[in-house]
Amino acid sequence: MARFKRPKAQKSKAQRGSDPRLQALLLQAQALREQGQFLDAISMLHQAQERDNKSHPVQLLLAATYHQLGRVDEAIQATQASLALQPNDTQSMKILGAALIDKGDHDTAVRHLKKAWGLTKKDPQILRLLCVCLNAMGRHPETLSLLTAYTHTNNSPELLELACTAYQHEGREEDAITMMEQALTHHPDSALHLCLMANAQAN
Repeated sequence: MARFKRPKAQKSKAQRGSDPRLQALLLQAQALREQGQFLDAISMLHQAQERDNKSHPVQLLLAATYHQLGRVDEAIQATQASLALQPNDTQSMKILGAALIDKGDHDTAVRHLKKAWGLTKKDPQILRLLCVCLNAMGRHPETLSLLTAYTHTNNSPELLELACTAYQHEGREEDAITMMEQALTHHPDSALHLCLMANAQAN
């Protein structure tokens, strides 16, 4: 009886080698996105998908573009496709977390953002999204635990603001004031921080 070899799994075009047309479509889509022409960028990315539906860069850029447009469900779907191709891609997790926050699904957002932060511990945008989500859920001690070590070396105004908010919710007004003093040292022109400082001192 004749025996047939099991067919090998098909590789994506990106895995087989560079596709100049695919790369050109990606560059054009990125340029359109940067110009605010999101619908044209999506159209270009759909053309790229037709050339290679297993391209991670295409799925990632598509997810980011959908999210910028506020098309949350499509952004979630695109990030899930991106993560199916590269399960530990922190950029995909970041977009997915942001989209889930927009959708109000904080529990799932926290799960993905915690995984992303655990993999990188370097991207302040991931940390900011995670702390925004935790604060929204009233999990202020977790926010402070994450931020306390990080803000010693990173003086991002957004992160310092989140720490101040968490301290205030925990009734730690002196710590909130100290955090705002630190923020104003590095960002003296921040009207938001001046406002938060005044509010903390008033309480």
